[in-house]
Amino acid sequence: MHSFKTAGDAFSSLDPEATDESARDEFIQLMQEHFPEVELHDVFDFVSMGWESWPYLGSIALGIEQDSPVYNALVEKYERPEGGPRSCNAVFWALPYDVAKQHHDARVERRRLNAIEDDDSE
Repeated sequence: MHSFKTAGDAFSSLDPEATDESARDEFIQLMQEHFPEVELHDVFDFVSMGWESWPYLGSIALGIEQDSPVYNALVEKYERPEGGPRSCNAVFWALPYDVAKQHHDARVERRRLNAIEDDDSE
């Protein structure tokens, strides 16, 4: 789950000021009230491998199964029936754990290789 203040913010620089904190807080409150059993985890956004570092932009990961009651409730609240987000202020998107782990592992490996190259150049 991520929230941007305007649609343009989603495609602009990695600026933490673009995060809609009130939409994020509303999501957290919704989860605490209706789905308190679901753990919420602050996570970094997936950005292209060209970025070595970026700020925390407010994304939240949920450990839920696709097509679970929680998943379906969030899809109904945050997505249009024909697909896509209802607004840019709060966007719910699903990424299977194994795909997220592949992205994470690739980034870790890239940083490891960069560190080796830095050591070799000294």
